Amino acid sequence: MFMRIPILSALFLPVLAVADDATFFREKVRPILADHCFKCHSHEANKSKGGLVLDSREGMLAGGDTAPAMVPGK
Repeated sequence: MFMRIPILSALFLPVLAVADDATFFREKVRPILADHCFKCHSHEANKSKGGLVLDSREGMLAGGDTAPAMVPGK
């Protein structure tokens, strides 16, 4: 489980570099999350694993039971 956090961090590095580019997130990042993460980490999942919700900005910033999924500026 803890191995996934660095993967998420690496995934969001380009997003942080172009934080205002909603098109980049919508076209490049969101499809990856939808294909690999939303089944267990979304508001529509019966119970989000580890308390982590990735289908909203608020959920990503709040993080899960162990740590934030992303930290703005890092």
